[in-house]
Amino acid sequence: MKVMLISNIQKVGNIGTIKDVAPGFARNYLFPKKLAVAANKKNLLKFKNYIQHKAKTENKILDDAKIIASKLNNIELCMKIKLGQNHKTFGVITNSKIADVLMKQHKIKIDKHKILLSETINYPGKYNINIKLHPQVVSTLNIVVSDDK
Repeated sequence: MKVMLISNIQKVGNIGTIKDVAPGFARNYLFPKKLAVAANKKNLLKFKNYIQHKAKTENKILDDAKIIASKLNNIELCMKIKLGQNHKTFGVITNSKIADVLMKQHKIKIDKHKILLSETINYPGKYNINIKLHPQVVSTLNIVVSDDK
């Protein structure tokens, strides 16, 4: 029986592959678990349209990430940190604080998990932070941290 795989299956094949499998394997395992569909013209056309739509959506997401990255490269984010005696800090600047300040100051919404902190920010100074907006797009954000007086 010819089936088209709609999911990656170990030792069988990858998405979109048309395989000749035993009818019992298809009826009892692949079809009930929605891992494959019968390889007929209707399903092949439906899968082709799905792949085209998915490619358009992924291209739009990539373009949006590139636009946001170009905006972030031109931004210098100003943040304040509270200092005590002997320049000891009260707390640190986290990626969630960076995301909040970015939203308040520049109206750019970034998921806090996409902000990659290579070092803890707990002293005044200038920092370059990488933000992974997309697997192919990484932007650098300049942060200036000053003491809160």
